[in-house]
Order: sequence, then C-alpha cells, then structure tokens
Amino acid sequence: MTLVVGRVTGQQVRILSDFLVTNPEMPQTSPLSGVLKAVILQPELCVCLAGRVAPALEAIREVERSLGGGIDDALTLLLDAHRVSDAETDFLVGEMEPPRLHRITGGHIERDLLAAHIGDSGAFSRYQELYATPPPWPSFPFFDEPADQKAARLMSDAFDALLREASFPTVGGFTILAASGTSFGAGFTYLPRWWGQGFAPVSGPGPKSLLTPVSQEEGGYYYTILTPTVTGIGAIGAYFPQPQLGALFFPVKEDGPRLYRSVTCDEFRDRVRGEFGFELSGVLM
Repeated sequence: MTLVVGRVTGQQVRILSDFLVTNPEMPQTSPLSGVLKAVILQPELCVCLAGRVAPALEAIREVERSLGGGIDDALTLLLDAHRVSDAETDFLVGEMEPPRLHRITGGHIERDLLAAHIGDSGAFSRYQELYATPPPWPSFPFFDEPADQKAARLMSDAFDALLREASFPTVGGFTILAASGTSFGAGFTYLPRWWGQGFAPVSGPGPKSLLTPVSQEEGGYYYTILTPTVTGIGAIGAYFPQPQLGALFFPVKEDGPRLYRSVTCDEFRDRVRGEFGFELSGVLM
C-alpha cells in the first residue's frame, strides 16, 4: 500500500507521497528498497501510483512512451492497467494546465478533482486529522499567509507528522513532494528536502558549517533528497553522508535505485550529470 495525497492550491498542483514498499513483489529491506511513487513524466504531467508496484511502473512507462496521445489516452491506458490488476493498482494524475487531478480507482476514472488521495484509507484519515489540527507551537511563517500558501504548508506539515508517528505499517520512508509552478519554473518538479539528527555544536571564531554531522557511533543519521533543477524530470537523488552513498531513483529508466558508492555529495551529482544530463540540487552534505 502507500499514501499519496494531491491538492490544487491556487494555480499550483501539490502532491505528497511516501516512499515505502510493502508489496510482496518488491519486499522492503531498507530505504533504498523504496520506490518513487509520484513520477513526473513531463513538465505538464505527474502520474502517481499505489498498490502493486511492478504493474504500476510498467503502465507509467507505457504512458511515458505514448505522451503524444494527450491526457485522455494516458488515462485510458492507466485505467486498463488498473483493471488488469483486478483494481489492485490505483493511480493519481496531476495536470499543470489547467491545474487539476484525476484519480483511477474502483474500476473507473474520476476527472477534474481539486483534491484526492490514493492508498491507505486509515492513513489518509489520520493525515486529515493532522491537517485540521496543526501543532500548538508557532509555525513559520509568522505573518498572514495567502490561503493557497497556507494550505500548501499545512499539507507538508501534516504529511511529515504522519510519517514521524509511524502508526501505519504500510506508509513510511522519505516524504516526496512534487509541485507545479515552483521556483524552478513552470511545470512539475520535486522540492529538495533533508533530514538529520546529531550535529556538532558551533563554537569558536572563524567560518563554521551549521550542518557538521557527528558519527553514526555518536547517534548521527542524515540524508538529503536532491532534485533536478529543471522541470519535467521524474528522478530524485538520495545522499547518505556517513556511508558516502548516493542513490538515484529514476523509475521510467530502472526498477530500483542506481547506487554510487564511496562518493562525496558533489561527486554523486557530477556522475548523475555525466550519465543522464541533468543537475541535482538541494542541501549538500
């Protein structure tokens, strides 16, 4: 299972997904066994999956090979894959222009939605509770927000809180955020993220890094999600500084991650640029 939630906020489509795989076809043994479930196929289109991973990825690749056919052909192809899987594979499709969502579940297509989800219904109910009851402490920003920006922030806060709770065994791993019309330009792209615990204190004169990690033996653990600097590319990079390990998740190209061992973060980015032709950016560690 999984959880993917989407919402139209103003002129932007925002999609959040987890990364965990619990499908027996693709058993999860580590974060590197996860799957990118919100797959950007072109600047105007993002296709998300829930349920059986293998047939879902094959259907998404077929859509990618047939992009010239338009949204109706893409939805028909995904509906066929959903039915062939005995309705065990659901899809959520985001379009940039006009901003809207389409959901394929229960044997049919639901079109032109402003909000939708696929995946674990219990996890979605908990997400809704967290969205409606933000934490009691002040949250950035401290000024009045436009309604669409506030909705986008509350979505991210609620989804992150859901994954931190770890109350649903079918939902977990990284939080992946895809959105249209970001600072990277008009079109769908992923937003960089990072997480860590255990950093060395900053003291003394001279320049210092605020993100100096301590060792694993001292309780440190961190990763950074790196994302393409241009729209329309359905790939992310995950970098783990302690083992010096980079992983590129590019589901239209490969089933699992392409691993880069014994590399710095910059070396990981350089190798991805050389092999695939796009730049990854984010919090560099």
